[in-house]
Amino acid sequence: MTVDHLTRGNTVRVLSIFIALVVLMAATLTVGLQGIVGADTVTGTISTGTNPLDVALNPAGTYAYVANFGSNTVSVIQLSTNTVVATVPVGTNPCRVVVDPAGVDAYVANSGSTTVSVIQLSTNTVVKTIVLPAGSNPEQIVVNSSNTDAYVVDRGTNSVSVIALPGDTLGTPLATGNTPEGIVLTSTDAYVTNRNDNTVSVIQLSNGSLVATIPVGTLPTRIAANAAGTDIYVTNNTSNTVSVIQVSTNTVVATIPVGTTPDAVVVNSAGTDAFVSNAYGNNVSVIQLSTNTVVATIPVGAAPEGITVNSAGTFVYVVNFSSNTVSVIQS
Repeated sequence: MTVDHLTRGNTVRVLSIFIALVVLMAATLTVGLQGIVGADTVTGTISTGTNPLDVALNPAGTYAYVANFGSNTVSVIQLSTNTVVATVPVGTNPCRVVVDPAGVDAYVANSGSTTVSVIQLSTNTVVKTIVLPAGSNPEQIVVNSSNTDAYVVDRGTNSVSVIALPGDTLGTPLATGNTPEGIVLTSTDAYVTNRNDNTVSVIQLSNGSLVATIPVGTLPTRIAANAAGTDIYVTNNTSNTVSVIQVSTNTVVATIPVGTTPDAVVVNSAGTDAFVSNAYGNNVSVIQLSTNTVVATIPVGAAPEGITVNSAGTFVYVVNFSSNTVSVIQS
């Protein structure tokens, strides 16, 4: 009896431990699956103006600014609620928008009116309109980290207009290749995509001289750099690829297949992932930069174009040109 009682007692204890382990493993698996499901998925959709083409965030990551090409406006989105809190009239056919590093102003390139609108973010009003040279067709616009100059890529004159800040006066333009579109800055140089040359021009900012011309894929469009400034990523619109340029050598070191008609690319601040909007694929490719491979494809709205990521790397925002929306991706 005693032996049988002990045996049964041990069996119960073993069974209880086994059940507890199973419950623990199930809970762990559930948490793990929740983590997987939560990553790289669309968690919100925000309505904007007509035909949004670009999106930028303020440095604090509290507001997004969307250039609406078809309605000649900029939508101001409060990101804590994912709602539009202001609509700012700008020039004709705004195609690109950037916020200065101080978070004071947004600069909007208006391709149809050959101007740049300056929006004061504290009031969400246009406080200045900068007129570009005759024949200009402005595209991408960026502001340097010291907040002293803005650079506007000009497809109409095959150059980059230089705007001295805060006076907003035009300086000597930088010569590029044929039909420039995208631009990104390093500490010393500007990298500019030339659509009809299938190249990237490297221009020294201190004197405007051409440092290098780098062959990439077909119809290079947008361009981005990692936070360290060691690598540049270029979307090739017709090749359906992203070219990776090593800054130290100014050579292409990798070519990554992505979705159909890639338009824009952004790199998170950690330098671990790049996100590419595929305009004809209606999705976003997620590139793992340690291996230069696509590890996820995220369905979004119709004809995704401009894309950005917050500084924490937790949310990606992509504008959908034909859906008139912004897709919010939890990363």
